[in-house]
Amino acid sequence: MISRKKRVELHGSLEYPLEIGYAAFIKKLDGDPIRTSSVKHFITLPSGTVYIETENTHYILKPLKATAAKGARV
Repeated sequence: MISRKKRVELHGSLEYPLEIGYAAFIKKLDGDPIRTSSVKHFITLPSGTVYIETENTHYILKPLKATAAKGARV
């Protein structure tokens, strides 16, 4: 079955540990907070990227340190 959920990719960090059945609180790179609907499923990759599925949305949360390293100049 094809998922009709919205997909949101963002850079930031979790304010609190994720827990199934509760909202996720995400602090975006620009400092704006996001509160999601109840988390249905999540997975954290070794790279630090977190995939979060809520009732209506799939979030792809990329860690701040990877973002900062990308923009760093030598």
